[in-house]
Amino acid sequence: MELLLIRHGEADPIGVDGGGATYGDGAPLTALGRRQAELLGKRLAAIGIDYLYASTVLRAKQTAEIAAPHVGKTVVLDRAFREIDTGQLRAAPRENIQRFLKDLTAKNGLFTLDFSSRGGEGPAELVKRASSAVHELVFERHGEEERVAVVTHGGFINAALCALMDVSFTGVMRFSVQNTAINTVRVVAKGHHLIVSVNDYAHLAPLAPAQPGS
Repeated sequence: MELLLIRHGEADPIGVDGGGATYGDGAPLTALGRRQAELLGKRLAAIGIDYLYASTVLRAKQTAEIAAPHVGKTVVLDRAFREIDTGQLRAAPRENIQRFLKDLTAKNGLFTLDFSSRGGEGPAELVKRASSAVHELVFERHGEEERVAVVTHGGFINAALCALMDVSFTGVMRFSVQNTAINTVRVVAKGHHLIVSVNDYAHLAPLAPAQPGS
């Protein structure tokens, strides 16, 4: 079977520091994000999928719902595919979140996903949840010949890929994952997973600015 882990389309970020971003759960897709989702839907139609799951967070839900008509599938929402839990910062003012991210980035030298100090999840908790979601909701539930797409989040995808590759995840992103990028994992034998592609966003080519002389 194949699992397609897909990041949501562009949404309005609450805070950005050091190359990373966090979003409020209610942050909707931007106009560009909606266009990205349309192109994703066309790409998934060309690939062919059997099931379409999504995180319950608005930006992922909207991405999946826009893509769904292209593949003729009903979106199955599940909280297990949500982004890292930011704890007390979920309801914090924008400036508080930006300050926290800036301080955490300064402390670690790199943008880091770790909200354990604010009552949220740390890297270990995210890896455990992502691994459980992938195995219990996808690998153990679906057949060998099925292809399952999951619209989720950058942090979740990083944690899931690290878990599948049996490498550590400290909260620092190991994989660049663009909006609506597809990350494909193939189960080749029980307990053995082949990473087929990472950060595949070829479907967004129509959005690229025209080059001089082209």
